[in-house]
Amino acid sequence: MKTAHTVGNKYKEVKYIPQKEINKLIKKDLKKFKDCTFSVYSRHPGAITIKLVSCNNSNYFELHQGYDSKIVRMTNDFIKEIKDITKQYNFDNSDIMSDYFHVNFYVNIIFDYSATDKFKDNLKEVA
Repeated sequence: MKTAHTVGNKYKEVKYIPQKEINKLIKKDLKKFKDCTFSVYSRHPGAITIKLVSCNNSNYFELHQGYDSKIVRMTNDFIKEIKDITKQYNFDNSDIMSDYFHVNFYVNIIFDYSATDKFKDNLKEVA
């Protein structure tokens, strides 16, 4: 039997609980970002969506030049911190060489662009 390549440090706690409960735990951990509000939900089994609903900290965002307009994006560091929280509850036994994917859940991180309306004009531009 193959063992998982990576196992989160909280995976044993959630191994046998419903995904809805895992969502609640992730949302609780996301409260570390005191100036941001998240929605954590699952539309499909095995997939968790984390939506940034509002945020009062401009340090989590950057302004990128798009084709014909400027685009607001979350910083890579902010996304990594969110992913690190979710990885605690996950395992990954995938093998891309054989096109085999086996995880506890997939994560999709999105944000509501209106969350940045307050400070959009003051964001630093990244090339």
